Amino acid sequence: MAPIAKILVATDFSANGNNAVWRAALLARHLKARLTLLHVVNTARKPWQRWLKRPLDAALEAARAQAALSWLGNELATAHEVTAAVDVRIGNPREELLHACAQADLLVLGHRGRIPLLPLARGCMAERVLRSGRTPVLVVKRDAEVPYRQALVPMDFTPHADAAVQVASSLAPEWGTQVFHPIDTARHAVLREADAAEVSLHKARARDEAHVNARMRRSIARLGLDARRMSFALGHGAPLPSTLRQLRASAADLVVVGKPARSATTSFALAKLSRGLLAAADCDTVIVPCVERMAMPLRASPFARIPLNA
Repeated sequence: MAPIAKILVATDFSANGNNAVWRAALLARHLKARLTLLHVVNTARKPWQRWLKRPLDAALEAARAQAALSWLGNELATAHEVTAAVDVRIGNPREELLHACAQADLLVLGHRGRIPLLPLARGCMAERVLRSGRTPVLVVKRDAEVPYRQALVPMDFTPHADAAVQVASSLAPEWGTQVFHPIDTARHAVLREADAAEVSLHKARARDEAHVNARMRRSIARLGLDARRMSFALGHGAPLPSTLRQLRASAADLVVVGKPARSATTSFALAKLSRGLLAAADCDTVIVPCVERMAMPLRASPFARIPLNA
């Protein structure tokens, strides 16, 4: 995956939108990336809005937005020594955002704004960007005061997880990246129901954990990253609750998860995890889409138990 060289942040000038601008500036300084501030003057009004609201002077609103973005840019230059380009567009916010982020390596959005960006799982603006299959989306939920210190990456040994690990290693210090895999407990439950001895259950669990740990490290090495500078953790149970528990335990301030670019039966579990984290995680969340035609074939369930001979 190419390094993040161009960051686009969209704001509607709400508190959450401008907080996303400050986070994007922190990242631009850390990554030495080009930063663009975007605002879209919304002309896609619904019929009831046309009746109840005053007529929109798009040119006047665009001029005001240009001035507001320029002021934000000056603040960023003073606080973070980051030079930001300004982009004001007129039209449908979703369509204009899709066009603009086609030239970006990372899109940064606020958690909420006057144009709701969440819940993304129900087809809002960022979900449409994710369906384009190209641009990682960072949804900023916490105040942007310091650089990221700890990133958590759920690992399922698919190309989607590989892409997420690479993005996480860019956004957070490599030593601050934790790779996490939730082990499916179905096989252990079967052994328990079959009245297997407790010693056998412990051995089976230890064997699975050792195998998954080794496989995570091999995956990181294959990506050209230094596994010695990362930490690794395991959970037990369903992917979403296990990952949320690990987020709390690790005190991560960023979670990065891969997402299939298109919905498919083979990627249902991973898509469900990314939507769930976006809605339930209380830290900043990055969703990294992966283009299907560039991905290797996936298992029927990405979070199924890992075969011991894999």
